[in-house]
Amino acid sequence: MSPTKRRAGRLRTGGRATIPTVENRGLSVLQLNVEGLTTAKLEVLRHLADSNGAAVLLLQETHCTSDNILKIPGFHLAGSIYSKQHGVATFVRTEISWSASSQSPPGSNIEWLVTKIQETSVINVYKPPPSELSTTSLPSITAPAIYAGDFNCQHTDWGYNYTTPNGVALSEWASNTDALLLYDPKEPPTFFSARWNTSTNPDLAFATCHSNDPIPVRRVLDRFPRSHHRPSIIKVPSLVEPVPGKPVKRWNFRKANWESYAEETERISAGLPDPGTADLDTAYSAYCQVLLGAAKKSIPRGYNRNYIPGWDEECSHLLCDHQRASSREEVDVTAAALLKKLDITRRARWTEVVESIDFTHSSRKAWQTINQLTGRNTTPHSCPVTANAIASQLLKNGRFPDADKAFARLTSREVSCISGAASVDSNLSGEFTAEELSEAMSKLKSGKSPGCDNIHPEFVIHQSTTTSGWLCAFYTLSHATRD
Repeated sequence: MSPTKRRAGRLRTGGRATIPTVENRGLSVLQLNVEGLTTAKLEVLRHLADSNGAAVLLLQETHCTSDNILKIPGFHLAGSIYSKQHGVATFVRTEISWSASSQSPPGSNIEWLVTKIQETSVINVYKPPPSELSTTSLPSITAPAIYAGDFNCQHTDWGYNYTTPNGVALSEWASNTDALLLYDPKEPPTFFSARWNTSTNPDLAFATCHSNDPIPVRRVLDRFPRSHHRPSIIKVPSLVEPVPGKPVKRWNFRKANWESYAEETERISAGLPDPGTADLDTAYSAYCQVLLGAAKKSIPRGYNRNYIPGWDEECSHLLCDHQRASSREEVDVTAAALLKKLDITRRARWTEVVESIDFTHSSRKAWQTINQLTGRNTTPHSCPVTANAIASQLLKNGRFPDADKAFARLTSREVSCISGAASVDSNLSGEFTAEELSEAMSKLKSGKSPGCDNIHPEFVIHQSTTTSGWLCAFYTLSHATRD
């Protein structure tokens, strides 16, 4: 029986990011036969990668015919082979430098992808069960290299009770290339067959190293939802990974208690200085302290290193229940509950995003959402005409070669008089009223970045009436002082 015909995927040219300041802490590679990718599985994969510090993901049996679903935040898709029944995909973290070397030719019985990360090559391998493996089926890559994936080869060297010709070929290939089998019999088996009620090790990892290089270590993790395979972590000590920078704390306006915030600003604003007598800089600094003090008491603020949209404590509990399940029925029930919870949360977030789109002030958010869904590139094309050239041409257009100097002086004098004269419309020349300022503050657009004072628009929108009145008086007096 020949393997199903498949379509070759895209081979990426390489990662654009480079590694910043680094320290020799080792790099982890996560390998898993995912048995069909879904959006919920991708979220579990991201949580698993973050919790284990994995920088490279090697996935087999993706069952994807395009890269529409092959997206994991924080990772680049380094390469993929598309197939409705098989398929492989390799992901690398965005802060890691990488380059895609090669992949198996179209129509090959064995699927493999080679991605070079710094000095080490990582090879993602999948051999469908019906296909035959020979000693030349896998690529010959210069050491150091890591071969990991689902080989579907049986041999007593890695825990089987029998040996097949495919297992003999794989063992001979490892011997010919000096590849070291990363197998520990004390680790749990990587695959459980519900049909035969047996546990085996089709998922393997091999390493080729220089004589002085440390040997990688492989560890089998707990089970993965809706997959009979267990994920594996291969630790490569010879590689390096970036040192994470200091995280930036952010306000979580989604969980803000605005009623408490308004009450707190009302209480603290009693100590604000009189804007008519105090120094303007001192008075405004005191106002900013009022808003920030009230915000710290009413709005959650912090950071999450492993933030995943839709992942909460309930998902963590469901994943723990799934990993601790003792029977096959309990495994299926907990897996279905976890994936269902992720689907419900993702649908609720999508509904919230759609309902929050408003074309009244700006259509940017709507077009960003459409571009993300369609994959349209929104990067503007560079203009061949520079801004200096445009400004120079405008200056030339404003000059007349034979202008009447007396007429030009008279015209300039009249323009200055008109610009300095009071407008006929009192609405344009009069001072702002407190009601106008309050209405303008209530219509501020949320989600904008703060200025140098670190005051977000949400702080001004939800402040108390007394604080708004003080700000209106401060603005009126500061405007009068400038005049």
